[in-house]
Amino acid sequence: APQRRRAAAAAAVGAPLPLRRRAAASTAAGEAAQVRLADLHLGQQLVGTVVQIYCPAGVAVEVGCPETLGFLEVEEFRDGFPFEGPFSFKIGDQVTVRVLDVDPVATLDAGVPDAHGDHGDSGRLRLTRRSGALERPPRYRADTSKPARLEPFQELPPGSWLEGEVVRMSNWAAYVKVVAPCGTAFVGILHDAEFAGAFAHEAIRGLRVRVRVLEIDTECRRLLLTMRAPPEA
Repeated sequence: APQRRRAAAAAAVGAPLPLRRRAAASTAAGEAAQVRLADLHLGQQLVGTVVQIYCPAGVAVEVGCPETLGFLEVEEFRDGFPFEGPFSFKIGDQVTVRVLDVDPVATLDAGVPDAHGDHGDSGRLRLTRRSGALERPPRYRADTSKPARLEPFQELPPGSWLEGEVVRMSNWAAYVKVVAPCGTAFVGILHDAEFAGAFAHEAIRGLRVRVRVLEIDTECRRLLLTMRAPPEA
């Protein structure tokens, strides 16, 4: 029983599926022609098979590239905000995707390797199911060399609006980088219950938004945001 619980916990945080399930999923998709990573190009359409589910980050997709799996981030699942999370997919699902990023020399280690040494997100091949333009700002990387400061946001007058940038999404929130007047930046959480206007239809990484501070949780170091206007006095 303890072993089963540990296995279930590992799956919940994104451990790869057993090799036999990956092989079965690949077989279900048929014998697709292999393609070298260096031959893939931005916007190229591919048909692949979901072989790993990483919650909350996304799903790994076998696209016939022997060098790596492709990774479909949750924020690239669909146009607008991705209300459906990674478990909206099943192992073996066929998906039509476009190439979003190709970086043959990436060394990102995000996920536990399976028997082939594959990770959920190697950083070498990112995919999208969105339509439209493929330009995206660089992915946000937090500066972990020093603690993020919440104090400047505590000094804001009540009801103050801030300009922010969507840097990441899960299926329940957008993560928005905001900057206090003193220049201090912090990535806050914009829960889907706090969306307003057309945001749910327009949401994409890099989108500029206008938000207010809803709550400051100093104990957990969290900044909760809202797009909704303050209640009238």
